[in-house]
This record gives sequence, structure tokens and C-alpha cells, in this order.
Amino acid sequence: MGKRFSFGLEAVLAYRQQQEDAALQAFAVRHRAIETSLLELARRREQLRAAERDLRGVIAAERVVAARSYENHVLFLHRSIDGMIHALAEARAELDAAHEAVVDARKQRNVIEALRRRRLAAFEAAAMRAEQAEIDDANALHRLSS
Repeated sequence: MGKRFSFGLEAVLAYRQQQEDAALQAFAVRHRAIETSLLELARRREQLRAAERDLRGVIAAERVVAARSYENHVLFLHRSIDGMIHALAEARAELDAAHEAVVDARKQRNVIEALRRRRLAAFEAAAMRAEQAEIDDANALHRLSS
């Protein structure tokens, strides 16, 4: 039986795979955070709509003291939403950076995998040549003996 294929950079390939996995995990964490923030933003916007409806009702009822409290709550919700939108913009920038890290890690892993495939193909070709040489030698010996 012939030699077994051994790739000398197997540890490097494993390391590159770990880097890619870590980058994918970081991307997923950031993506989940954005999804959660978007849900919270939608909930906060619904609260704002409800608070604005309540404020209009209080104003229509001419309850001035209560209207001031509702107005403050509406202003708080507006500021809160603005802050959430700003935080989402930053989170999206971080998500883009995490995506770039995934792409870079994948490229680095693919370089090593391509090298592995080329070396395996060269190993298999050498093994085929050696096998063919053995067959040719056996055939030559068989012809000489007959």
C-alpha cells in the first residue's frame, strides 16, 4: 500500500477555520443585537403613537396640568427613539465591520484550502505515476520471461 497524504499546513488550516468561526460568531452576535434593537425600536414607536393619542385626548379635554405630563412623556419617547436610531446606526457600522472580518477570514482559509487541494492533486498524480511505473515494470518483466 502506498503512502498516505499528509498536509504540512493542517494546523494553519485549522487555525484559519477557527478564525473564520470566531468571526462568524461575532457577526451573529451583532446581527442578533440589531434585530433585538429593531424590535425594541418598533415597540417604542408604538408607545409614542399611543402617548401622542393620549396627549391629543388630554388637550381636547382641556386638562392643562395633565397635558404637561403627557407632553413630557412624548418628548422623552422622541429622545429615546432618536438615541435608539443613533445606536442602531453605530451597530450597523459594527455589523459591516464584522462582515468584512468574516469575508477576510474566509479568504485566508480558502487560500490554505486551495493549497491543500493542489498538494493533494500533486500527491495523487505522483501516486498514479508510481503505480503506472510499477505496472509497466511488471509488464516488462512478464514480456521478458515469456
